[in-house]
Amino acid sequence: MKFARGALTCFAVMTGMSAASAQDVTVQTQSNYNSWGTGWDSVYVLKNTIVTLAAVPKIGGRIMQYDLGTHASMYVDSANKGKVPAASALLGGFRTLASPQSNFTWPPSPLLEVGRYSCAIKANTADSGVIYLESPIENTSGYPTLNGLQNKRTITLYKSSSHVKVMMTLVNKGTQALPAHGIWDITERICRNNNVLDTTNIWLYFPLNPSSTMGGGKGYAQLQGTDASQWKPNTAPDGIMGVEYRRKEAKIGADSKAGWISYVDRLDGYAYVTRFTYEAGKSYPDSGSSVEVYTSGSTTFLEEEVMGPLAALSPNDSLRMTEDWYAARSKGPVLAVSDAGLITKKLAVQQSSDTVRAQGVYGVFYQGSVKSIFKTAAGATVAVADSHAVSPLDSFVCNAVLKVPATAAKLILASYGTAGEFIDNLDSASLQTAIAPAPGMTPPDK
Repeated sequence: MKFARGALTCFAVMTGMSAASAQDVTVQTQSNYNSWGTGWDSVYVLKNTIVTLAAVPKIGGRIMQYDLGTHASMYVDSANKGKVPAASALLGGFRTLASPQSNFTWPPSPLLEVGRYSCAIKANTADSGVIYLESPIENTSGYPTLNGLQNKRTITLYKSSSHVKVMMTLVNKGTQALPAHGIWDITERICRNNNVLDTTNIWLYFPLNPSSTMGGGKGYAQLQGTDASQWKPNTAPDGIMGVEYRRKEAKIGADSKAGWISYVDRLDGYAYVTRFTYEAGKSYPDSGSSVEVYTSGSTTFLEEEVMGPLAALSPNDSLRMTEDWYAARSKGPVLAVSDAGLITKKLAVQQSSDTVRAQGVYGVFYQGSVKSIFKTAAGATVAVADSHAVSPLDSFVCNAVLKVPATAAKLILASYGTAGEFIDNLDSASLQTAIAPAPGMTPPDK
């Protein structure tokens, strides 16, 4: 096999949007935002040139928008848009409940679910924007195990990236000890394309726990419904679970420990990732579920749910769960996630003598660059082979032919921000020890 020496074709795939330039974060309050109606005023909008996030304090402090460019990821119910219900209603977006559901009779407690939250802008600098939301204290009759609970939420959007940090706190502000609760968040995702129901291209991915006993060792259990056609275990290597939305009424739970779940619109090539921390040794609801997926049989959305561990709450005790949200261009599947981005096709290397062809497909979370770096077995940098401008608004495809330094043992794709700061490794692959041509031998032909 002969490779071109030094040939290079890593690139960001342009998809109708030009790569954004760095821009400061903005935080504003807006009236009748997105034509949602003045009933939801005021809407808090956090924005950079990559993503837009909007929170609505009047309806339980919900995040109703998290868009990459102009692509929407969150379901907004058209019939209830702009309405402020007194009790639980189909609205869409992201919200936080107190698990387990067995602690109360559905629907959820109204003040936590749809009560009017207070909201304040805590920071609006060049580098980040921060808002803080706080619920009323739940005191609705009929919810004794939830009486005294309060939700708090801090949302941060960062410059030059799709990164959003969501810090959730559940605190017992009452005078009585409460049974074990956990933070339970629900994100209702769009299952339409071009305003038409899509039962082919909407997927969720997350890693199964290889040592799980759930479902008789499958790694997940069906919690509602009987139809199992949407569940696709081992849809990708290394135990990646796929959920293919087909508008069936069903729900699963899984004790996934890897700490991420991703919603993907495969038609247009957009991926939204939620990262969380799994706390080993703690009790989780619903037979140990850290993630759950509900698919509606009557409406065009699915629910992506992350469950926090359970703990009893004495007065003034609190629980906290932090998530990091990211968005990138990818048609899936999602094989792995890091701080830098997601992997759709893992880095594969074909080596011949002192050259290597490296190929992989990625979505990136930060605007900046990806560098191909050769390192020794001990981790010392031997050479930086190339650098490519990247943006979350474009997928990143690596197809490079590079000369391998004699002492290189590994090729790493490393992500850097707009100021040159290291973010994380995007991917890596091991190499053979490079073989230098013998004296008088002709190097590989182009």
